[in-house]
Order: sequence, then structure tokens, then C-alpha cells
Amino acid sequence: MSMFTSLYPESHQVRNVSDGAPTRLSSQIPTLAEQMKQAGYGTIACTDGGNVNNALGFAKGFDMYGETGAEQFVSLVKIQPQQPWFSFLHTYWVHDPYIVPNPFYKFFDRDYSGGIKGNLEDYNVQANYFGVASFRTKFWDTVDFTKKRDREHLVNLYDSAIRMIDLSLRGLLNLLDEMEIKDNTILIITSDHGEEFFEHSRILHERLYSETLQVPLLFIDFRDQKPGRLIETPVQLVDIAPTLLDYLELPPLPGAQGASLKAGLMGKKLEDRVYYSIASAPYNSRMTGKGPWKYIINPNRVPSNNDAWVLGLPRPSVPTEELYNLNDDPGETTNVTTDHPEILKEMQELTVEHSERMKSVADQYTRETAQVDDNAM
Repeated sequence: MSMFTSLYPESHQVRNVSDGAPTRLSSQIPTLAEQMKQAGYGTIACTDGGNVNNALGFAKGFDMYGETGAEQFVSLVKIQPQQPWFSFLHTYWVHDPYIVPNPFYKFFDRDYSGGIKGNLEDYNVQANYFGVASFRTKFWDTVDFTKKRDREHLVNLYDSAIRMIDLSLRGLLNLLDEMEIKDNTILIITSDHGEEFFEHSRILHERLYSETLQVPLLFIDFRDQKPGRLIETPVQLVDIAPTLLDYLELPPLPGAQGASLKAGLMGKKLEDRVYYSIASAPYNSRMTGKGPWKYIINPNRVPSNNDAWVLGLPRPSVPTEELYNLNDDPGETTNVTTDHPEILKEMQELTVEHSERMKSVADQYTRETAQVDDNAM
């Protein structure tokens, strides 16, 4: 939702469907799809549903919003409208549980002989994502976290899912090529989060370390034959909508909290900015980054079921505050809160200011309760 609105979560207030009483996006908040539609673009979304659910407001601005998998896009693009079109394709394949179909099951780990059931065929379901959520527990029950080989195999299953998506993207691009429209296409590839694989003694994606926050972000303009450019300045997912609209010379999103990266795409150096992130339960953590410094506050220190000590490994600590110098310590292994009191104070103040600013924006919009059906839950 932050990608679609260029608002931080505290401002748009949309959370996962399972987070208490879920909130629907306020009808007063404009979206990227609405802006594209107003500019004359057809708007199509093909998603795997779940937390990107129409009930939460994700369909706002789309002519068609499907929740039965990105595969339906292939049939839709073959009858694409005459006007230019904007589409959103979403998949959970690169997500836990790390279950993939053959031949990807042992793509990166052919010698594995442990007990993890990561082969989709073992679960007697069709080769699509629907139904996987119902046997997520069955998958994790097959993992022995005390065994190094099992922990390694989890990573290889995750990589296999990424490889599967790589090949799917190749198929999509080949289709656009066959239809002679690829050369007039802009493709953006990204993700909502990364995944923890014991870098900080945890799994999944509850903490605000780099393994969770650093995600791919690629802008590919097939009309531009210039060599690729790397933006080294930290950027955020709230920057995607402002960048695309600016790049296409369309009106900006009103109230956008992100910034256009167009200058960076043109090869110019971008100025450093303060950047932020927030995690949901159980930790409800907040992260503030500025230059080489990264600050994390954890209001709730009660460990979750995804912490390694629950899984049979050494118990990690959950400090109330964390401060890291990413230049000296990119792996975020040494908490230096006591070594830099002035930096700590500045980061604390930036965090509080940001939170208050986001709340003042949220207060401008009417809160709307989402009506999420049992199937989505």
C-alpha cells in the first residue's frame, strides 16, 4: 500500500488482514493506479490475494483487480486495450512456506536427504499458490532447526523460488516481444520485504535488519538503450509512485511522502535522505536511517515464535534500542548505543518527529474498517 500511495504505513493505516481490526484504505487517499487511470491508461492487477486484498482497498483505481494469481495476466495481455496500460503483477511464490514444484524443488540442493518437505507435489495440490497457506504449519513441522543441513536447505528452497520467478519473467518478456510491445514497456521489479535466515538468529521477516529491509528495485525502460545505472543512495518503496509519474511526465500524487528518483535514473547523484521503516507485531519496531547510521527501537521485547531460541537454538537478546554504523558494521552485529550518545539522541528525536508527523497526516483521513471475508482470512 505504501508503493501505491507513497505514504508510510502510519499515514495510510493499512495493515495485514490478520492484524486485529483491519483498516481499509481511506477513500480520500489517492493511489498510483487512479493517477494512471486519469492519465488515460488502462489499469490491470493480477495478484495472489491474501494481504493485497480488495477488501483493504488495493483495487482502488484498477479497471480489473484479480486475486487468482498472476498467471491470468498472460490471457489478459493478449487482448490488451488499445490505449496504453499500467499493470501490477504480484506473487507469493518467493515467500514462506518455501514449497516449490518440480523441477525446482532441489534446483540448488540436489544432495539434500533430510526431512523438510519443500516439494509442492508432496502436498497433493495443484501447481499454484492457492491452498498453500492451509498447510504452512505442515511445512514448518518438517524442519529441524537444530540441524545445520536443514537451515541450509531452507535457503536453497528460497533461492529455488527466486529462480522460478526469474524464468517466469523471461516468459513474460518473451510474450511481450512476440506481441511487439516490449520495446515500448517500462518494467519495475521489487519486493515488499526480504527474509531472515539466521543472520540474527531468526527466520521470516519480523525484524528491521538489512536482510529484511534490503529488497530488489529495478527500473527497466526497454525504450532506453543506455547502459544501466546504479543508485547507491538509500531509497524507499514510497519512492516508486513519485518516480514513475515523474518519469512519464504525469501529475504527482497529492500528499506523496516519497521522492522521485528520476534524476538518479538519469545518472545524477541523489542527495542522502533520512529513511524509515516500521514492523508490526510482535515487536512493533521502528527504524530510522541517516547516512551511515541506523537506529532501531523495539517497544516490545517479548520474543516471537520465530526467534531462534524457541526453535532450539541459542536465545538472542532483544535490546530496547539498537544503533549501528553501517559503514563499519554492514552486518549490524555490534550495537553501539552507549558509544555515541549524541548520534543516539539525534536518531531518537528523528524517530519521534517522524511518528508524530505521520500521525498528523493519518488524522486528516476518515478511518474505514475493512470487511475481510473468511476465504481471505
